[in-house]
Amino acid sequence: MPGWIPGFKDTPAMNQSTSLTGLQRILESVALGIFTVDREWNITFFNREAERISGYARDEAMGSKCWKIFANERCGPRCYMRRAMNSGKSVIKVRVEVLNRNKRRIPLEITAAVLRDKHGTIVGGVESFIDLTARQALEKEIRNSYKYYDIIGRDKAMRRLFSTVD
Repeated sequence: MPGWIPGFKDTPAMNQSTSLTGLQRILESVALGIFTVDREWNITFFNREAERISGYARDEAMGSKCWKIFANERCGPRCYMRRAMNSGKSVIKVRVEVLNRNKRRIPLEITAAVLRDKHGTIVGGVESFIDLTARQALEKEIRNSYKYYDIIGRDKAMRRLFSTVD
């Protein structure tokens, strides 16, 4: 797929080590879940991180409707991928929750964009996402660690006043 990533070119040594193209190797290596769909919402690409986050193996996801793999309240008319494909504009860094295979809610930050053929016709969409579970746990821990004196300072009179509230 020359030209998809500027400056990237497969070398013979890279192609001997695996049957994946250079672009596929990159998409398999990033710490983002990535999947693509065709115009009928069938999953056409599903990377390793998408497998980890969703709990579905690539073989199970490929060819499935995206809403069966990434069930959430936005599926259907409010879907961010649908918005991107209808408008032709990317939807960048929005937060959603999806249910994984085990029905566990997973908070994600997603970006959805259109896929076009060489003539500029929209042929599908791509969505990248990152699991926010660890980030949200840290944010909660930080929020819960603050007390009045962390916010108002270390002044003795103020601490005495707020100790009656704390």
